[in-house]
Parts: sequence; structure tokens; C-alpha cells
Amino acid sequence: MVELKNGETYSGVLASCDGFMNLHMRDIVCTSRDGERFWKIPECYVRGNSIKYLRLPDEVIDMVKDEPQSRKDLPDLLPNPTCIEKPTGATDFGRWLDPTSVARVY
Repeated sequence: MVELKNGETYSGVLASCDGFMNLHMRDIVCTSRDGERFWKIPECYVRGNSIKYLRLPDEVIDMVKDEPQSRKDLPDLLPNPTCIEKPTGATDFGRWLDPTSVARVY
């Protein structure tokens, strides 16, 4: 169930979401702010910054794989970490390289 800042609620199946908390939902029942009107919607998209409240069942939350807590944990999780060397000489990991080198990925 998703409650929006305008008071409407959307109850349905969460199909997907992204890092901005934008939701793609299916088989939705939308309830008006006053709770007197209902709409059956086959599919909808909810923009993340309009969400006031989101309720998910515990079993759904348990199914989600643990995400890394910080950016520095990412290289340890990748099988072959990628380092991008920038023309300025800096890499995305913060090391300084030869500034005359061309940009490359290794």
C-alpha cells in the first residue's frame, strides 16, 4: 500500500522500483483522499517524491538482497572491479595516475 502526499492510496502489486523510489505497480485499487471513491487500475507509475508512506509485507522485505552500505564496499562485491582512469589523472577510486595518459577502462 502506498499513500501519496495528496492523500490518495494505491494498493496493488509492486512490479518494480528504482533508486529514486519510483514505483511501477500492477492490479491497483486507488482510493480517493476522502475514502469514498475507488478505482481499479491495471497498471500505474508512482513518482518517488510524491510518496508519503509505503507499506510492504515483511516477507517481501526479507526477499530483498542486502545492498552495500557504502560506496567503498562496492569493489569488494564485484568479481572483477572496474577502474576508470579519467583524463585528469584521477580514478573513480580516488587514486591519482599519470595525467598525460588517455582515458581508459581496466
